[in-house]
Amino acid sequence: MATTSYGSSNQRVDYWHIFQMLQEYKPTFLSLCKTALPETNPLTGSNIATKRMHEWYTYATQRVASTVASGATAGGTTFTITSATGFSEGDVINFLDGNSESFVVTDITGSVFTLHDTIGTTHADGTIVIRLGTPQQEGVTPTALSISQATKLYNYTQIFERTVEITGSANAEVQPLKETSDGLLQYGEKQKLTECYADMARTALGGVRIAPSGSAIGSRGSMGGLLWWLKQASAIKTDISAAALTSTLLDNTLEDVYQKGGAPDTILCSIAKSRTITAFNATNEFKITMQDSSVVGYQRNQVQPGITGAKPLTIFIDPNMSDYEVALVDSSKLYFLPFSDRALHGKDLPQTSDSIKRMILGEYTFHIDDPYNSHALIYNTA
Repeated sequence: MATTSYGSSNQRVDYWHIFQMLQEYKPTFLSLCKTALPETNPLTGSNIATKRMHEWYTYATQRVASTVASGATAGGTTFTITSATGFSEGDVINFLDGNSESFVVTDITGSVFTLHDTIGTTHADGTIVIRLGTPQQEGVTPTALSISQATKLYNYTQIFERTVEITGSANAEVQPLKETSDGLLQYGEKQKLTECYADMARTALGGVRIAPSGSAIGSRGSMGGLLWWLKQASAIKTDISAAALTSTLLDNTLEDVYQKGGAPDTILCSIAKSRTITAFNATNEFKITMQDSSVVGYQRNQVQPGITGAKPLTIFIDPNMSDYEVALVDSSKLYFLPFSDRALHGKDLPQTSDSIKRMILGEYTFHIDDPYNSHALIYNTA
């Protein structure tokens, strides 16, 4: 039987503009992610992914902080800190309370700090103590604390694919309407592109990192999504054991991120949890400061947390988020990177007897900067 052509040409069609349009008009977590790094990755020489195992350096923004355990009384020159980890002799420290004072630590013995001067006013047990910095002498070799070591992270790329097929019978049915096979192909492409984008959005949020090791199911390679990173051992995460989400819990988790140097700008949650959080507005907690309904059928609220000096947070609803989880993220550190020239595109497949086919394919990875200090997860909520 002769192969019949219905007007399709064997060419690559790039869908980059459609991907960007879907990011804007179908808001999901993927809409928060940028598709290129702001500067060249020193490990790859590119601002996109160039290998199936995508690697990058991240510098932790963590600040050194602890709390007063006892003894920070007026007139004294020593006190006991809860944890001396990260502090060293010569540090300038500050007590974060209404009687804010700063001192140089001249000696650390266990958890006991000796200060360069007498304490002016008593600082209650539990007061936060932060390290402001360590003055260095000109011309001397840098200390270990002044040498910043980057951490290398990695994720795998994942292939997303759909196929559109137009049969001769389908084409014949629309001929009376003066349609063409190319028109049918474009219609099918729109449907499959939407499906493919939805897969990407779900994976960028909840995918699990698996190394590619073969063609068998479970070994084809997949990327770790946002929630996978936020559930790692080093991440800031809180299991509230089926308790109700409260404004205090949100404030405490936000403070945990601030203590490590992070600055979240987005609350990522389901519709149900968005309702819970916006309801705090009625009691002057997490007050709504802005509402954006520019996208039809979608509303984005901006709320002010209860922490003095904290910047407003945008509530971003993703239908793929569980009703039992809430994430606090810094959206400036989130990327969904294409692998080399394999950004979302279409390509004709060999014709088979009475049909034509077009493959829609894209290969991407999820890249997150400073995952263990700049973001947080509250999970197992009621």
